[in-house]
Amino acid sequence: MNINLDDLIGSYYYNCVTGEIGITGASDRMNERYRKRMKENAIYESDVKDKMVPLGRDSYTSTPITDENYEEINRPKHPMPKHCYGTGFGYRQRNEINQMLQDYYTGKSVTTQELKDYFKDCCKDMRVVMAQESRTTGLDPVHNEQIILDTYEQFRMSNSAMANYGCQKEGERIAVKNGWREGEPVDWVYYNADFYYQSEELRQIFKEAAQEMAHEWKCGEIDTSTRDTDNSLSYSSSFHQVWNHSGNNGTRIMDMADLSEEPPLGFCLFFREVLEGSAYYGLFQTGMDGKADIGKKTALNPTQSYNLGTLFQKSSNNKSLLHYLKNFNAFTRYYGTTKLRKG
Repeated sequence: MNINLDDLIGSYYYNCVTGEIGITGASDRMNERYRKRMKENAIYESDVKDKMVPLGRDSYTSTPITDENYEEINRPKHPMPKHCYGTGFGYRQRNEINQMLQDYYTGKSVTTQELKDYFKDCCKDMRVVMAQESRTTGLDPVHNEQIILDTYEQFRMSNSAMANYGCQKEGERIAVKNGWREGEPVDWVYYNADFYYQSEELRQIFKEAAQEMAHEWKCGEIDTSTRDTDNSLSYSSSFHQVWNHSGNNGTRIMDMADLSEEPPLGFCLFFREVLEGSAYYGLFQTGMDGKADIGKKTALNPTQSYNLGTLFQKSSNNKSLLHYLKNFNAFTRYYGTTKLRKG
């Protein structure tokens, strides 16, 4: 039997000609970390005689793979996990994915191409780890499809959450201008359509990356739409779902009527609940393209919900703005808490 090193996904190798060590099938990112760790610990022998030696999946010092033990070593001994990102390695990957997307949405130097490449790296590295845990050979199209779809689902969830994080951080600056102080309970909500459209653009980029990985791994076409809706209570199917869950269950002062309706470009909305003595007020700012078309302080009945399209129908001539404001209902935290308890 002739062993094809490229088929030994997850195996460690040493190239006696170049001196290179690495992990078959891993991303450059994972291999760079591995080489750095090996260098720091001075781990690898320079007297290996063969040109390229596959050294197994357990560690660099594990039993070399030969014609005699290839099938036994390569055979999966454990089932694939229910979700790849529910494993120990997956948990660490989730944290990295969240950080990468958080950097993107808070204006740090991360490009969409870098995120797309990182998506593919996560697929490759997850496949390596699953192979090293003897869950797959790394060549099974069913297992590879699961890895791609699990990666897509994790990126989609993190994308929705981190887009909202970026929106929230931007909202903090406006809240401070409206009397809120950092460290105080959050009694305001902020919505910026730019973050919605950014998140939808990235979702499409991750769909493209998933299809490209499927073609590279010869899985055929895969249907990422099966992972676009949460089957758990993570409330992260979309930017709107995360935003609405926060408004309903976090601050408890605003909700959206239709999560599927797209906002007009440039739409922004800020609302803060203010209690002065026993009287409730709402501080509202809303407009398009950074211009506050409506800015009002409005008395609020603590037991009433206010549709913003109705509340401000005489305050602006911008039909697009007024139409989308109909999608928001504002209320006091007292009202929101009562609504939440009633279920």
